[in-house]
Amino acid sequence: VQAVDMTRPVFSDARCGLLDLAPKIKLTKSTGEPVEGLAQTIREGFVESLAGQPEGSPAAQFAANLAAEGNMQTHLDAATAFLTACKARPPEEFLADAFQVVSLQRNLARKLDVMEFPSTMPIDDLKADPGTFFDPKTCTLTK
Repeated sequence: VQAVDMTRPVFSDARCGLLDLAPKIKLTKSTGEPVEGLAQTIREGFVESLAGQPEGSPAAQFAANLAAEGNMQTHLDAATAFLTACKARPPEEFLADAFQVVSLQRNLARKLDVMEFPSTMPIDDLKADPGTFFDPKTCTLTK
């Protein structure tokens, strides 16, 4: 799941959208005990609900990740390629973009009811549209 939209570890619209495709399964027996093989049942339910999703969509990416179970190297290669692209950017440009993304994440966090003291978070005048993130291939901002 984390390999879907890997450049946004939090506040990922793509990963949150996968919840709409979560399988409807019974988590416990009538006695309240957990269902045996629950992890495999959840996995199989996702495989079924993700079938036929549009190519290139987060759901199709998640389905491919599930189909390639045990192939961690693919995810490591994608992360390495992203970091290499970030390192290749002029530092000033990369940092300006990184500050925009962090500012956006702070603004989104302020809207959550879990913040005890939202006023203690730094405030800036950077403007990044919701949904802005780093492109995993180019390390440039996209929406």
